[in-house]
Amino acid sequence: AAVKQAAQVIGKSEEKPELILGLRDNPNRTLQETCLLAELLEIESDYEAVDALLVESEHASDLLILTQRIRSLMARELWEKAAEATKDLIEGQGGRKSLFVRNLVNLYERAGKTDEALKWLPEWKTMSPGSIEPWLTEANLLRSERKTEEAIKVLRLAANKFEGDTTVLSELAQVYTEDGKS
Repeated sequence: AAVKQAAQVIGKSEEKPELILGLRDNPNRTLQETCLLAELLEIESDYEAVDALLVESEHASDLLILTQRIRSLMARELWEKAAEATKDLIEGQGGRKSLFVRNLVNLYERAGKTDEALKWLPEWKTMSPGSIEPWLTEANLLRSERKTEEAIKVLRLAANKFEGDTTVLSELAQVYTEDGKS
Protein backbone atom coordinates (compact mmCIF):
# COMPACT_ATOMS: atom_id res chain seq x y z
CA ALA A 1 0.00 0.00 0.00
CA ALA A 2 2.85 2.40 0.80
CA VAL A 3 4.50 1.74 -2.57
CA LYS A 4 1.20 2.38 -4.36
CA GLN A 5 0.68 5.65 -2.48
CA ALA A 6 4.23 6.78 -3.24
CA ALA A 7 3.72 5.95 -6.92
CA GLN A 8 0.49 7.95 -7.01
CA VAL A 9 2.22 11.01 -5.53
CA ILE A 10 5.22 10.63 -7.84
CA GLY A 11 2.89 9.94 -10.77
CA LYS A 12 1.64 13.52 -10.52
CA SER A 13 5.16 14.93 -10.36
CA GLU A 14 7.01 16.47 -13.29
CA GLU A 15 10.05 14.46 -12.24
CA LYS A 16 8.35 11.13 -12.92
CA PRO A 17 10.10 10.41 -16.28
CA GLU A 18 13.54 11.00 -14.73
CA LEU A 19 12.69 8.81 -11.76
CA ILE A 20 11.47 5.99 -14.02
CA LEU A 21 14.68 6.17 -16.06
CA GLY A 22 16.79 6.27 -12.90
CA LEU A 23 15.06 3.23 -11.46
CA ARG A 24 15.19 1.34 -14.77
CA ASP A 25 18.90 1.97 -15.16
CA ASN A 26 19.79 1.05 -11.58
CA PRO A 27 21.17 -2.50 -11.58
CA ASN A 28 21.17 -2.51 -7.75
CA ARG A 29 17.48 -1.69 -7.26
CA THR A 30 15.98 -2.86 -3.99
CA LEU A 31 12.83 -4.97 -4.02
CA GLN A 32 10.85 -1.93 -2.89
CA GLU A 33 12.31 0.17 -5.73
CA THR A 34 11.39 -2.56 -8.21
CA CYS A 35 7.81 -2.49 -6.92
CA LEU A 36 7.78 1.32 -7.10
CA LEU A 37 9.04 1.17 -10.69
CA ALA A 38 6.32 -1.36 -11.51
CA GLU A 39 3.68 0.97 -10.06
CA LEU A 40 5.03 3.94 -12.02
CA LEU A 41 5.08 1.93 -15.24
CA GLU A 42 1.52 0.85 -14.52
CA ILE A 43 0.45 4.48 -14.13
CA GLU A 44 2.00 5.02 -17.57
CA SER A 45 -0.04 2.01 -18.84
CA ASP A 46 3.17 0.30 -19.90
CA TYR A 47 1.88 -3.13 -18.91
CA GLU A 48 4.35 -5.01 -21.06
CA ALA A 49 7.22 -3.36 -19.16
CA VAL A 50 5.49 -4.08 -15.82
CA ASP A 51 5.14 -7.76 -16.67
CA ALA A 52 8.72 -8.02 -17.93
CA LEU A 53 10.06 -6.23 -14.86
CA LEU A 54 8.24 -8.44 -12.37
CA VAL A 55 8.61 -11.77 -14.19
CA GLU A 56 12.21 -11.36 -15.31
CA SER A 57 13.50 -9.90 -12.06
CA GLU A 58 16.19 -11.97 -10.39
CA HIS A 59 13.87 -11.75 -7.38
CA ALA A 60 10.74 -12.85 -9.28
CA SER A 61 10.00 -15.54 -6.69
CA ASP A 62 10.34 -13.15 -3.74
CA LEU A 63 7.15 -12.63 -1.75
CA LEU A 64 7.13 -8.86 -2.30
CA ILE A 65 7.65 -9.11 -6.07
CA LEU A 66 5.09 -11.89 -6.46
CA THR A 67 2.43 -10.00 -4.50
CA GLN A 68 3.14 -6.90 -6.60
CA ARG A 69 2.73 -8.99 -9.76
CA ILE A 70 -0.54 -10.49 -8.50
CA ARG A 71 -1.89 -7.06 -7.58
CA SER A 72 -0.95 -5.72 -11.01
CA LEU A 73 -2.64 -8.61 -12.82
CA MET A 74 -5.76 -8.30 -10.68
CA ALA A 75 -5.96 -4.55 -11.37
CA ARG A 76 -6.08 -5.43 -15.08
CA GLU A 77 -8.61 -8.20 -14.41
CA LEU A 78 -6.27 -10.85 -15.79
CA TRP A 79 -7.74 -13.41 -13.42
CA GLU A 80 -6.15 -16.55 -14.82
CA LYS A 81 -2.67 -15.03 -14.90
CA ALA A 82 -3.20 -13.68 -11.38
CA ALA A 83 -4.26 -17.18 -10.30
CA GLU A 84 -1.12 -18.71 -11.81
CA ALA A 85 1.05 -16.11 -10.06
CA THR A 86 -0.78 -16.83 -6.79
CA LYS A 87 -0.16 -20.54 -7.31
CA ASP A 88 3.55 -19.74 -7.77
CA LEU A 89 3.41 -17.78 -4.52
CA ILE A 90 1.75 -20.64 -2.63
CA GLU A 91 4.16 -23.21 -3.97
CA GLY A 92 7.16 -20.98 -3.21
CA GLN A 93 8.75 -20.50 0.15
CA GLY A 94 6.51 -19.11 2.84
CA GLY A 95 3.44 -18.92 0.66
CA ARG A 96 1.31 -21.70 2.12
CA LYS A 97 -1.14 -19.46 3.93
CA SER A 98 -4.89 -19.70 4.14
CA LEU A 99 -5.31 -16.17 2.76
CA PHE A 100 -3.32 -17.00 -0.38
CA VAL A 101 -5.23 -20.24 -0.98
CA ARG A 102 -8.55 -18.42 -0.52
CA ASN A 103 -7.42 -15.79 -3.03
CA LEU A 104 -6.35 -18.52 -5.45
CA VAL A 105 -9.77 -20.16 -5.27
CA ASN A 106 -11.46 -16.79 -5.85
CA LEU A 107 -9.18 -15.97 -8.78
CA TYR A 108 -9.80 -19.31 -10.46
CA GLU A 109 -13.52 -18.77 -9.95
CA ARG A 110 -13.32 -15.32 -11.58
CA ALA A 111 -11.32 -16.83 -14.45
CA GLY A 112 -14.09 -19.37 -15.01
CA LYS A 113 -11.81 -22.23 -13.94
CA THR A 114 -14.18 -23.85 -11.45
CA ASP A 115 -12.43 -27.23 -11.59
CA GLU A 116 -9.12 -25.59 -10.64
CA ALA A 117 -10.83 -23.69 -7.82
CA LEU A 118 -12.38 -26.91 -6.50
CA LYS A 119 -8.97 -28.65 -6.48
CA TRP A 120 -7.67 -26.15 -3.90
CA LEU A 121 -10.61 -26.35 -1.51
CA PRO A 122 -9.36 -29.34 0.51
CA GLU A 123 -6.15 -27.46 1.26
CA TRP A 124 -8.08 -24.31 2.20
CA LYS A 125 -10.27 -26.35 4.55
CA THR A 126 -7.19 -27.89 6.16
CA MET A 127 -5.57 -24.49 6.63
CA SER A 128 -8.76 -22.94 8.04
CA PRO A 129 -10.36 -25.73 10.06
CA GLY A 130 -12.61 -23.38 12.03
CA SER A 131 -13.92 -21.43 9.03
CA ILE A 132 -17.16 -22.16 7.22
CA GLU A 133 -16.10 -20.00 4.25
CA PRO A 134 -14.29 -22.76 2.30
CA TRP A 135 -17.28 -25.08 2.78
CA LEU A 136 -19.76 -22.46 1.54
CA THR A 137 -17.49 -21.54 -1.35
CA GLU A 138 -17.21 -25.19 -2.38
CA ALA A 139 -20.99 -25.62 -2.26
CA ASN A 140 -21.50 -22.47 -4.34
CA LEU A 141 -18.93 -23.58 -6.91
CA LEU A 142 -20.59 -26.98 -7.18
CA ARG A 143 -23.99 -25.33 -7.57
CA SER A 144 -22.61 -23.10 -10.33
CA GLU A 145 -21.58 -26.29 -12.12
CA ARG A 146 -25.09 -27.72 -11.59
CA LYS A 147 -23.75 -30.36 -9.22
CA THR A 148 -26.52 -29.93 -6.69
CA GLU A 149 -26.21 -33.35 -5.06
CA GLU A 150 -22.49 -32.79 -4.43
CA ALA A 151 -23.25 -29.31 -3.04
CA ILE A 152 -25.83 -30.82 -0.67
CA LYS A 153 -23.28 -33.40 0.48
CA VAL A 154 -20.72 -30.67 1.21
CA LEU A 155 -23.28 -28.60 3.11
CA ARG A 156 -24.40 -31.63 5.14
CA LEU A 157 -20.80 -32.32 6.12
CA ALA A 158 -20.40 -28.64 7.04
CA ALA A 159 -23.63 -28.73 9.07
CA ASN A 160 -22.22 -31.69 11.04
CA LYS A 161 -18.82 -30.05 11.50
CA PHE A 162 -20.22 -26.63 12.45
CA GLU A 163 -23.18 -27.88 14.44
CA GLY A 164 -25.84 -25.24 14.89
CA ASP A 165 -24.28 -22.73 12.49
CA THR A 166 -27.28 -20.94 11.03
CA THR A 167 -25.41 -19.80 7.91
CA VAL A 168 -24.69 -23.38 6.87
CA LEU A 169 -28.20 -24.53 7.75
CA SER A 170 -29.74 -21.63 5.84
CA GLU A 171 -27.60 -22.38 2.78
CA LEU A 172 -28.56 -26.05 2.97
CA ALA A 173 -32.26 -25.16 3.24
CA GLN A 174 -31.92 -22.85 0.23
CA VAL A 175 -30.32 -25.58 -1.89
CA TYR A 176 -33.05 -28.02 -0.87
CA THR A 177 -35.73 -25.45 -1.75
CA GLU A 178 -34.18 -24.66 -5.13
CA ASP A 179 -33.80 -28.36 -5.87
CA GLY A 180 -37.40 -29.09 -4.86
CA LYS A 181 -36.48 -31.31 -1.92
CA SER A 182 -37.84 -31.02 1.57
